[in-house]
Amino acid sequence: MAAADLDTEIKEADEGDGETRARTVITKHRACKSWYPWKEFCNPKEHFEEFKMLQLEKRREEFEDRMEESRKAFELKLDERNNKERRRTDKIMVWLAIAAIIFAVAEVVSGVPAIQRLLGLD
Repeated sequence: MAAADLDTEIKEADEGDGETRARTVITKHRACKSWYPWKEFCNPKEHFEEFKMLQLEKRREEFEDRMEESRKAFELKLDERNNKERRRTDKIMVWLAIAAIIFAVAEVVSGVPAIQRLLGLD
């Protein structure tokens, strides 16, 4: 939205004399994202500096919110990967345990340690 064209609006206003039309146009409610309330005893420079500071603070807060959302999404993705890797490791551990049991049973049955047999030392 651009700045209001007050001259044109005053000329196009229907009611009363010039002063009444001007007052009506000037006091008209406008939705302006850059509107900032006037404070007594502040000069325009101070108003502008405060306005810019508040805009900067708002952008900083929005940035922090985006960073927090990004961090949460990253942690969720990391947890999913960790869970997947943990399941894969658990499967490997089960197979290693089964292999260890098979070697233990082979040692008991043959009387010769399975490792020695595998290495050809029997």
